[in-house]
Amino acid sequence: MSEEWSREFCETFESAEDYLSKGFGYGITYKGKLVAATSTMIVYDGAIEIQVATREDFRKKV
Repeated sequence: MSEEWSREFCETFESAEDYLSKGFGYGITYKGKLVAATSTMIVYDGAIEIQVATREDFRKKV
């Protein structure tokens, strides 16, 4: 939540506890910093929408 590119990962949930009980996510770190992640965006009627984001300076890397 401390960086602009990754704020949206949890913003649709009421709290950290709400996210932990309803959502899930996975992240990739580089030298101890989060650089890419996927996370539950919306949970509804037995389905989910997920979001994927990568820090701009780590995009298009091979």
